[in-house]
Amino acid sequence: MKLNLIWEDLIAIKRKNNFFSFFKAFMLVPGFRVIFIYRISNYLYKKKLRILSQILFNINHLLHGCEIKASAKIGKGIQIPHAVGIVIGEGVIIGEYCMIYQNVTLGTNSYTAANYPEIGNNVCLYTGVTVIGNVKIGEKSRIGANSLVINDIPNASIAVGSPAKVIKEIQE
Repeated sequence: MKLNLIWEDLIAIKRKNNFFSFFKAFMLVPGFRVIFIYRISNYLYKKKLRILSQILFNINHLLHGCEIKASAKIGKGIQIPHAVGIVIGEGVIIGEYCMIYQNVTLGTNSYTAANYPEIGNNVCLYTGVTVIGNVKIGEKSRIGANSLVINDIPNASIAVGSPAKVIKEIQE
C-alpha cells in the first residue's frame, strides 16, 4: 500500500484542523477515516482480495453512510469535511487535493468504464453536487451546491445550476 497517499491525506487534514497525529485524525475526523478505509480497500482490490475489499466498503457504508468503490482512483490529499451521503462509482478518477462535501454523487449514466467522470486536481465539489457520465471537470474548478454536471467544465471555472453552467472564470 502506498503510505505516502495516506500521509498526504493526513497532511491535508493537519492544514485544516491542526491535528498532529494519525490517531487523533483517525478518531476525530470522519472524512479522514473514510479515505483511510477506502485506501486499504483499494489496496486489497488491486491485490485481488476482493472479498476483504468489499467488507471494508461495507464498513465505510455502515459507519459513515458513504460509498466509495474500491476500484475508483483517488489522488492524494483529498479532503472530505462531511462524509455522509457521498457516492463515488467504480470508474471515477479524482485528482489530487480535492475537496468533496456531503451528498456528492460521482457516477455513470450507463455501465461502461468510459462513462465515469474525471475530476481534475484542486477541485471543490460543494454539497449535493451530482456529476454523471463521461464528464471532465478541469483543475482548480468549483462546482456550486446542488449542481448537476453533465457537460465538461474547463479549468479554473465556477459552475452552478442544473445542468451546471460556467458563470465565472477564476483568475489565478
